[in-house]
This record gives sequence, C-alpha cells and structure tokens, in this order.
Amino acid sequence: MSQATSGAKRRSDGVSGALVYLVVDDVALHEDLLRRHVAVDMPPTDQTWGTREMYVRDDGGRRVRGKGASR
Repeated sequence: MSQATSGAKRRSDGVSGALVYLVVDDVALHEDLLRRHVAVDMPPTDQTWGTREMYVRDDGGRRVRGKGASR
C-alpha cells in the first residue's frame, strides 16, 4: 500500500507557499514598494541564468520573489 493511502504521516520540510504570476513594470513596482516601506531584500536584478528577479518580504516576514525574463 502506498504511503498516501496507508494513512502514514508524510515528512515535510516545513516550507509551504504559493506561486502567483504577475506581469508588471518591475522598475515602477520596485519604486512603489520602496515608497510604501516594503522590505526589499533584492531589487530587480538580471541573473546569470537568464531571469530578472526581485525579492521582497511581506508584513509577516514571508519572502516573495518576482521573476521574469531578463532585459
């Protein structure tokens, strides 16, 4: 019987989350977040693997990552 159907408890790494896709002007969004005093961990940055990413934290301290194609 599989673990899913046997009632056995599954191990978890303790991390949960959600994935949401938004299309935005990342520079304008970054400036707006700074004006609103949102904690920005990393401003919009072109990564070597071909994406442009920005990391912020919400009021609860959860990390939110914005990701899109590099410019």
